[in-house]
Amino acid sequence: MPDAQKMNGFCEDVIDMVDHIRQEIAVVDFWPAGKHKIINWIINEVDDLDLIPFEKRGKVADPFTDLAKAIQTWLVAS
Repeated sequence: MPDAQKMNGFCEDVIDMVDHIRQEIAVVDFWPAGKHKIINWIINEVDDLDLIPFEKRGKVADPFTDLAKAIQTWLVAS
C-alpha cells in the first residue's frame, strides 16, 4: 500500500488530468474527432507521471475517455 505522501501526489496528478480533460472536452464538437487526441494525451500523461504500471497504461485511456464523454455535461458545468 502506498504511503500518504505518494497517495496525495497521485490524487493531485489525477485532479490535474481531470482539469485538463475538462478544458479539452468543453470545446464545441470535441467528439468524436478529439477522442484520439485525448486518448494519446492520457497515455502520455500517465507515462510521464508514472502513475500506474507500464503494462496497464494503454488500458486506462479508453475507459477514462469513455467516462469523460459520458459525464461531459457535468464535467464542463462544474
